[in-house]
Amino acid sequence: MNEVYPEDCISLSRDFVQPLHRSIFPNPSGPVMKRYCTATGLFPGEIERLLESPFGTMSLQPSIWRAIDLGNIAFMPPDYVMRSLIELYDYNYAHSLHNRRRVDIPNPSALVYAALGSSWLEGAPIFTRHPRTCVVTTHLPPYTTLPYFSLRTIHPSLLAVRARLFVSKSDLSAVYPLVDDLALHSGRHVDPVFQRNPNTIPSSRAEAETLQPVPRKRKFVDSLALQAKRRNIVIMGRSPPAHSQRPRIPLAGTDILTPNDGLLSIIRGRTYYPRSAKNGVVTAKTA
Repeated sequence: MNEVYPEDCISLSRDFVQPLHRSIFPNPSGPVMKRYCTATGLFPGEIERLLESPFGTMSLQPSIWRAIDLGNIAFMPPDYVMRSLIELYDYNYAHSLHNRRRVDIPNPSALVYAALGSSWLEGAPIFTRHPRTCVVTTHLPPYTTLPYFSLRTIHPSLLAVRARLFVSKSDLSAVYPLVDDLALHSGRHVDPVFQRNPNTIPSSRAEAETLQPVPRKRKFVDSLALQAKRRNIVIMGRSPPAHSQRPRIPLAGTDILTPNDGLLSIIRGRTYYPRSAKNGVVTAKTA
């Protein structure tokens, strides 16, 4: 096929829906992106902005996004782009942060990419929609009939990272030696400047607020409130009184027979009554 298809004309479903526009790497703080920043001459904090800009976003069918996230579909950049990236990686790993060449200058344009489908799709068909006639074509494994695609704005270096993950998962290193070579060059090390989490670096304003002295009067008020709170906790959590200090609660009554002027009368008494009362009952019964 000589026709170049736009990025939203490929799907795992015959029904094409509204494309989803998002970043190719939703997690910019992962180890993959840290190695990418080291190899491509970026500075700390830049990758978050780039991944939300046209540099790192695409508009794809939702089913294709799911397959890309799982490493089951990839868009392979041309070979000369892969060679340029390998050369760039070699140069940047040999130089310090401020002497590295940046990958985003210049930005290659008018590139075409080969779409690759993995065996992990388990024989699922891939569908393409012709950009002019809207005719839907079915492609079956090994997906050799897929057309070439033109991706509008995303940088090929990010697609090369996705292609590297795809080749590694599908065990296709022998088929794509340039991707395997790129993987060896990109996995050397991570610059320590990218190891630190930006969220843990306090701003100058936060440091000023942290170091600002607290007035002595405010400390005293806070300490009184804290003491009162502790007293309430102690009172609420105090253990119940001992058994000897509890008020005696009458137990349920039991009918007891006692002699009274030769007659038997019924009185209310305790379940565990004194032995003298028990002897009186026995005497009355035997009389």
